[in-house]
Amino acid sequence: MYDQRKNKILSHMKDHEVETSIITSNLNIYYLTGYYSNPRERLTALIINASGEDVLIVPSLDRQGAEIAKVTKVVDYNDHEDPYLLLKTLINSSKVALEENHWTLERFRKLSQNVSDIASVDIGPWIDQIRKIKSADEILKIKRAISITEEALEYGISLLNPKITEKELALEIEYKMKKLGADKLGFDVKVISGERSSLPHGKPSTQPIKENAFVLFDMGVSIEGYVADISRTVVLGEPTEKMIHIYETVREALERSIAAVKPGVKISELDKIARDYIQSQGYGPYFIHRLGHGLGLDLHEYPSIHEGNIDALEQGMVFTIEPGIYIPEIGGVRIEDDVLVTVNGVEVLTKADKQLRVKVR
Repeated sequence: MYDQRKNKILSHMKDHEVETSIITSNLNIYYLTGYYSNPRERLTALIINASGEDVLIVPSLDRQGAEIAKVTKVVDYNDHEDPYLLLKTLINSSKVALEENHWTLERFRKLSQNVSDIASVDIGPWIDQIRKIKSADEILKIKRAISITEEALEYGISLLNPKITEKELALEIEYKMKKLGADKLGFDVKVISGERSSLPHGKPSTQPIKENAFVLFDMGVSIEGYVADISRTVVLGEPTEKMIHIYETVREALERSIAAVKPGVKISELDKIARDYIQSQGYGPYFIHRLGHGLGLDLHEYPSIHEGNIDALEQGMVFTIEPGIYIPEIGGVRIEDDVLVTVNGVEVLTKADKQLRVKVR
């Protein structure tokens, strides 16, 4: 598996006449070698040369753990040593491929000081094109992450009452996720209620859960590096007719977009379907973000599901579809599913109920 992925990198290198690729993001190193670490400020780098040799540079304190990496060899350096001098000995050309969104200016300067006349191309899009198609093993891990997330979601909904605060409920859910077997959280659990639910990136507060109002849950766990991302909105108490209409508009927009998923469809079309429907119901100005995003090792990865992305869907893509309506004086509704593009259409990976759920205390 790792050899296949690296061979695809080598193919891109050949097409762009690049002799050396330097990969420094932890997730991409994990994707290509099976080794993950968090070196903090220390440099960890995977060097892939056109010859096919691949070398992993790690700090000495990570040497033992790095032995699992599927590479030609592992080399290490001590804290008092300059890893860029070591990097220099492994680079076969001054034209290199780098992850431009991962290299800081400071790190690039250090590289340039050691490799004269360096010229770089961005390897990021190459890796995006490889990672966008999920293998059967990757899909299985995402499904496991979704299963745990959904069980924790149901637990959280069961605890809803006006005496518990948003933050307390979020912490209960996070604890439950870990008890259920999550390796870690994909991101901090969001539980926001009332008018605050109109904040798409709102954080749980010390405010008690509001009654007769929307309660928005957004959560996901990580299993072997792969992340789930699920949003559901429920009501504690009695919803108004307006609230019901807002909810049903979001749900219908979600279902219409999902129904359109199949190989060959332009990504922009999915966003347009949801946006047009929400606009037709009078809520166009309140749908203030893209329709969704790719899902895998990163919470947000390629493809980005927005009106400007004219790329076509391909079998094996996994992404979210998450339309929302956010009205400050009422609150917000977001319903988010994780979907897989199949040979003929779509598999909805999330199973949590999407009908409006009203929790009466």
